[in-house]
Amino acid sequence: MIKVCPFIGLNGEIWDDEEDKVAKIFISHGRRVNFIQFLYIKNGSFVLSNKHGGDGGLRFDTIKLDYPSEFLTWIRGYYVDFRPIVIQPATYVTSITFGTNKATYGPFGSHESCDIEFDFKFGTDASFGGFHGTTHIHYLESIGVYIKPITCPTIVENREADNSNVS
Repeated sequence: MIKVCPFIGLNGEIWDDEEDKVAKIFISHGRRVNFIQFLYIKNGSFVLSNKHGGDGGLRFDTIKLDYPSEFLTWIRGYYVDFRPIVIQPATYVTSITFGTNKATYGPFGSHESCDIEFDFKFGTDASFGGFHGTTHIHYLESIGVYIKPITCPTIVENREADNSNVS
């Protein structure tokens, strides 16, 4: 697994969900993403992740994937890196959108023209392997992904014919 780093959160608590079989995504949002939570399938059972972020948000949405035929292929969003002079700096996700092999879900939250975009795509050489990031007590500070490189099967040569000449 390769950890594709998110933008760096400033003060948040680090979280890791190294699970690739996503069944549902829960998102609380308003002007920013307040929290995100995932329902994974692990060993044939549903497993609910911790809630990553805080409470609040004007809206709550659920993405229900048609697992196993539907799977994540990309994630895109925006964040703010707010560094005021007087108060403590803050970083937070303002908007997030998920793409699958079947549909696009979102955007959830909102963004302004000054927000910074992030974009993770899983191409033909890699597949989705999970999420990671940082959270603040009140919101989702950052999000990144794990990707699994897709390798081709190795071709093993038949060396018996070559070994017949060895004495």
